[in-house]
Amino acid sequence: MKIIGFAFFAMFNIAHAVDLDLFVENKQFLFYSVKADEQVAILLYEHAVKHIEQLSKDFDHEYDGQITIYVYPDVQSFHESINWIDAPDWVVGHINPGQKFISLVSPNNPGPEHTYESMFGILRNNLSRVFVKNKYKHYIPRWLLDGVGFHKSDWKMNVKNRLLKLQKAGIELPTLGQLDEWDTAKFDKIAGHSLSYSILEFMLEKWNWQTIYQLLEDPTSFELIFNMSQSQFRNEWIAFLDKKYLS
Repeated sequence: MKIIGFAFFAMFNIAHAVDLDLFVENKQFLFYSVKADEQVAILLYEHAVKHIEQLSKDFDHEYDGQITIYVYPDVQSFHESINWIDAPDWVVGHINPGQKFISLVSPNNPGPEHTYESMFGILRNNLSRVFVKNKYKHYIPRWLLDGVGFHKSDWKMNVKNRLLKLQKAGIELPTLGQLDEWDTAKFDKIAGHSLSYSILEFMLEKWNWQTIYQLLEDPTSFELIFNMSQSQFRNEWIAFLDKKYLS
């Protein structure tokens, strides 16, 4: 591990950029944070190394290249970095798989919607999605990429709460096509994160990880892999939700 002094980083030409220190550099990672967060950033780095090792075993794949991780000191500076100044407080992590970077809020100051511990889960989630995109170079629907990210990071979602909110608002459960939504605000409006988690939960109950790996390998072969149409799949998934969360 190579420790390096002050390095200025400005993302997307933000007017209120933050000075971040580049303090870890090796063949796997570049890690940036403010000096006050270097101790927790070192813990994040060690956590990231272990998670990548586990993902390498799960997917039988060695990550190609470096992952750059930017740890912002607070929610406001993070939101500035992603050009979403008025983002909700639960938005504390961001990935760009093509450019192989992750940005997130420091566990030391995660804001009102997260905790010190949950930010490590955010890191695992983001690493999982970047790793998947490194192995599978083709297009992967958002619900599949997010669902895999949640389950590979041992992240738990409050699916029942989101289902009840959708019911109360009179919003019908979306189709898989509607869950392939990359606008985060729109995705959250249809409970995309929780429902993506639940789709993988359903798959793991009815099939297994090997089937999911097949789908990641070729998402266009959905009907061949599951031996049913997307409409039939959706009906069975909804029945699973009713039985597990609403009965």
